[in-house]
Amino acid sequence: MCFSATASFAVGAVLVPAGVYCVRSAFTKNIRYFPLALTPLVFSAQQFSEGLVWVGMGRADPAWCTRASLVYLFFALSFWPVWIPLSMALLDERRFAKAILVVCLLMGCCWTWFLFVPLALDPDRWLATEVVHCSIYYCFVDLPIFAVFRPDLVRLLYFIPIFLAVGVSANQAVPVLGILFVVSAVIAQLVFSYAFVSVWCFFAALLSLCLCHVFFRLPQRQPG
Repeated sequence: MCFSATASFAVGAVLVPAGVYCVRSAFTKNIRYFPLALTPLVFSAQQFSEGLVWVGMGRADPAWCTRASLVYLFFALSFWPVWIPLSMALLDERRFAKAILVVCLLMGCCWTWFLFVPLALDPDRWLATEVVHCSIYYCFVDLPIFAVFRPDLVRLLYFIPIFLAVGVSANQAVPVLGILFVVSAVIAQLVFSYAFVSVWCFFAALLSLCLCHVFFRLPQRQPG
């Protein structure tokens, strides 16, 4: 969460039973949904990691804060652009849709290389974590990629594989969730641009609760 350690840990805790329900539903209804079912649990881990960032801030412990920030940014910058297209690709048997999802997956892998790898290799040089207007601001605008592309363009390109992957899903409920993701991203950009990474991931974590509805409506596995 973007406003306090307590809120981060609370959201992380709420997502655990939701994730357990989704995983259980995937096992009993359709095992191909298992990667998607893990999404609330991964968001839970991400929110717990940001709670630890707040703890590091409170202790004035830069090393703790940096390590927790890197865990959080691994999910935000590297994991989601890969995991969402991969989850959708495992569900979709349509040849054209699968081709789009493979492209999205490759695009997501690029963000791991251009955004997260430099941070992980030299966080003291590229990463600064601070509190701005009661939200956590992860500052990495000095990364080499920002010398080529403006930050707002990088942000737009980052979201393309995620939104496109959700948009082409064969499950009718998933594109609706994608629309909500888009709306939340626009709100985060317009209102909380100073701490976009933290705020949008919080919105997305809450929206992942909607997956419970997706798995509730998933047809039961037929015998045989």
